[in-house]
Amino acid sequence: MENFTNFLTSSKKSEVLKMNRNVIIVIVLVVLVLLTAVQAVQLSSLKSSISAGKVSVGSAPAVSSTGSAGSGAANINSLPDMVGGC
Repeated sequence: MENFTNFLTSSKKSEVLKMNRNVIIVIVLVVLVLLTAVQAVQLSSLKSSISAGKVSVGSAPAVSSTGSAGSGAANINSLPDMVGGC
């Protein structure tokens, strides 16, 4: 145990820290590569679903211009020139 303590307190302590940093960097890179692979598989699956017609693209709902706020042009004209600016 004393040898291990001497090892950590010696000048080689910086080498241990560098090794730990390298291990952490490698782990982060592996995680990023795995996430990229998962996203590539998901994208491929989505592309094949779209080409097979399993996914339909809907349109945005129509906006009614007779709401309680009035017409869109009147709302735009009633806005102040500057909002929260200097």
